[in-house]
Amino acid sequence: IIAANDVPYVRNYATNTYTFMGEEIDKITGYDAAEVTPRLLEALIEEAKMSGDLAGLSAHEAGEKIRASEIKNRVWRSDLLLHTKSGERRWVSDASIQVVDEQGRNIGSIGILQDISDRKYGEQALLQSETRLRSLLATIPDLILILDQEGRYLEIFTGREELLVAPRPKLLGTTLADNLRPALVERMLAVSHAAIESREIQEFEYFLPTMGEATWFQARVLAFQEQDQTYVMWLARDITSRKEIEAQQQHRREMLEKVVELGKAASHIADLDECLRTIHASIQKGLGFDRVGIFLFDENKRTVRGAYGTAQTGEVENTSWF
Repeated sequence: IIAANDVPYVRNYATNTYTFMGEEIDKITGYDAAEVTPRLLEALIEEAKMSGDLAGLSAHEAGEKIRASEIKNRVWRSDLLLHTKSGERRWVSDASIQVVDEQGRNIGSIGILQDISDRKYGEQALLQSETRLRSLLATIPDLILILDQEGRYLEIFTGREELLVAPRPKLLGTTLADNLRPALVERMLAVSHAAIESREIQEFEYFLPTMGEATWFQARVLAFQEQDQTYVMWLARDITSRKEIEAQQQHRREMLEKVVELGKAASHIADLDECLRTIHASIQKGLGFDRVGIFLFDENKRTVRGAYGTAQTGEVENTSWF
């Protein structure tokens, strides 16, 4: 124990003293073994994290319950933040077993103190780093999904929770199959497996009803390994606005093509009235309009007069009076 730089001790509850304290205690507290008493050690404690039956109690409260034999578990552990003699703060793990008399009352303890400062500060630094990363990821407008090979949601990052199909806590631990339609699940798993097998980024566009509104996503999918396990990251961007613009542009192109075809068909009709009536009917039927009006423009007089329109009954009517 001493070779490992741990500090053994034996405590007597009746005298509230340490009948034995390892000499290495000075490296932890700055005080010699002869100086250290339970009262001094308790005074050095700035923070205590008790475990087991003592969880949530302060070091003083836990000590009183143990000495009063109110805690039946004979083994207990705690992590203590100590303010040392030099002013330095050090984390110490205290693990002990209670010594009982014939009546089963706690009369003392045998324990080991271990300096765990490096581990604790490392954990705190990692926690702070993770917190900063989560805060950063939560501000991005995109959606980041971490899935396992079966499509299980392991982690979700987004600054727009309305892009999810359900609240984040409900999604975590469930699978794609639990939340999406089968056809989409099949395609998404195929893309994930392609990313795993090829080790190359895969791109995929998909449409999904979300908590906000039906949304188009463009995803970049890549596989990565961690501790011999393979996972898949989906970086999905909301491209609904782009898709709507593309749909509008496609609609305009289709309408223009139909107008061109109408012009070609009408150009073969010699009679003007018949030509105008054909154009009217073709526009109404081909472009899907409820009502259509055709007007003639006189370039010399700079006037416009009606030719043919749609009556309330849906029939073609002469509007030359207009």
